[in-house]
Amino acid sequence: MSPSMLAIEIQRSGGPEVLQMVRRPIPEPGPREVLVRLRAAGVNGKGVYAPPPGASNVPGLEIAGQIVAGGSAVTCYAVGDSVCALIPGGGYAEYTVADERTTHAHSPGPDPERGGRSARGLHDGLVQPVPARQLQGRRKRTDPRWRFRQEDFAEVMMQATDDKGVDVIVDIIAGDYVARNFAAAATYGGIVQIGVHKGAARELSRFPLLSKRLTLVGSTLRSRSHDEKAEIVAELERQVWPLISADRVKPYIFERFALEDVQQAHRLIDSGRHIGKIILQLFTRG
Repeated sequence: MSPSMLAIEIQRSGGPEVLQMVRRPIPEPGPREVLVRLRAAGVNGKGVYAPPPGASNVPGLEIAGQIVAGGSAVTCYAVGDSVCALIPGGGYAEYTVADERTTHAHSPGPDPERGGRSARGLHDGLVQPVPARQLQGRRKRTDPRWRFRQEDFAEVMMQATDDKGVDVIVDIIAGDYVARNFAAAATYGGIVQIGVHKGAARELSRFPLLSKRLTLVGSTLRSRSHDEKAEIVAELERQVWPLISADRVKPYIFERFALEDVQQAHRLIDSGRHIGKIILQLFTRG
């Protein structure tokens, strides 16, 4: 194995142009870390921001690949294991390290990105279109998917639930979607805000928050401790992973890019034209 690797660095805050390919040393795993040769990495977020203090200037928060080395205190995994992992940064590279507590074993199968999609499920709350029959029988439409550029999702959700609304909403958008979330939610519903891609909500009436007795919760993942993330991984393994293994949950991959095309990938995510996940594809064999 070469002592160096290709990676993408954030040179400064800005647009996709600040993402530059460099050659840098392959990281050394710490005592509880594994070194992963990447097959795929999820493309994160709209806009490119300088990393927080102490974090890698290589972006990328969820990865899938194969373990090629492990630290002295690693007990759960071995060289050769196929894994996906949540990491605090470093995913846009040929190799990265992951704490074993936020790593999950998976069978690579024919789709090397499956583990990366599953790790993204951890990061984004695994947002999926839910069949209307699962909305506790409250439906008029048989399929609550909608064309979000042509239809108001709040109206669609109310139609799908006989005007009762939905129990849980997970949102990464914010902006004008906050009011729509209030409109689409059922009485005593919950809204989890995990991103603010469209910025702050303006001219927002908070009356529905009160009248529907809604619970609004904010959450981030990157800054949490490894132990906190390990608890989330355990819940994923118990509740979500069986659905992924059975192909009952399939996050949609919109487009794949090579590592050297990372600026193109971020231009696509900034455009808002995509529906689903954008993936950087790296080593696909071996």
